[in-house]
Amino acid sequence: MQNQSGFTLMEVMITVAIIAILTSIAVPSYLNYVTASRHKEAKSAVLELGQFMERYYTAHDRYNNTDDSTLSEGDLPFSTVPKEGGAAYYNITVNSLHLLTL
Repeated sequence: MQNQSGFTLMEVMITVAIIAILTSIAVPSYLNYVTASRHKEAKSAVLELGQFMERYYTAHDRYNNTDDSTLSEGDLPFSTVPKEGGAAYYNITVNSLHLLTL
């Protein structure tokens, strides 16, 4: 008889089970981290737009450039998060009669 080498089915099943357990723990943690970092980036963007609006108000004595209460995309330095481009996960609109909204 020849001596066969390799993995048994039981060894492969145990390895797959261990990988599945590790994945079930790691993936939700990673997704929570990504969500938290995106929220922090969105908060930063809203604060930056608030500062932009205050500078605009100081220079023009009003928050918008026309009689319309909503600032257009061209009036704002950016309207999506992330600001650098890529797939947007937040769109920001600004209404000068109310607070900034996401």
